[in-house]
Amino acid sequence: MNTMDYLYKDILFEKFTLINGYISKFQRKVDVKVNHKNHRRKETRVPISEKATLTLDEAAEYSNIGIHRLREMVNDRNDMFIRVGAKNLVKRRRLDEFIENATVI
Repeated sequence: MNTMDYLYKDILFEKFTLINGYISKFQRKVDVKVNHKNHRRKETRVPISEKATLTLDEAAEYSNIGIHRLREMVNDRNDMFIRVGAKNLVKRRRLDEFIENATVI
């Protein structure tokens, strides 16, 4: 090997080391953001069939009724829905009863 080959290998090694350092810094930042986002709230997934109340998205998936129709029903049927802050929740048992008795929605 001549001198140029050694210089070329040194330059490549330095660039590799530099890029590898940037990647590891980026990965640490991503890990910190992901951990920071979820560090307060533990992820517990409760099956929809065991929940007492459902969000409108969950109720739409559960009942196969469109979310827009559910939003319209929020205004019509107060006993099936509860409001928690700005969030509307559907009482699952009442939704089951409503679907059981309904012929047209």
